[in-house]
Amino acid sequence: MLQDMFGEDSVPKIFKGEKLYVTVNEKRADIDLVNLDVKCTSDETFQQIVQTAVTKLYQSLAPPQIES
Repeated sequence: MLQDMFGEDSVPKIFKGEKLYVTVNEKRADIDLVNLDVKCTSDETFQQIVQTAVTKLYQSLAPPQIES
């Protein structure tokens, strides 16, 4: 999904562990897959775009939380 949004060359095809990154126009956003945290020190707008994409992707794939 991230490859569809940002381009195939923007996201590594293979990654290991709990970290991932997206690179667009020489701007890199680091994604922590455990906390769903995104960091991009060079561009806050790009950070927000990637953060929104990660959050929406998680919400579409994660089972809904049922409160009792």
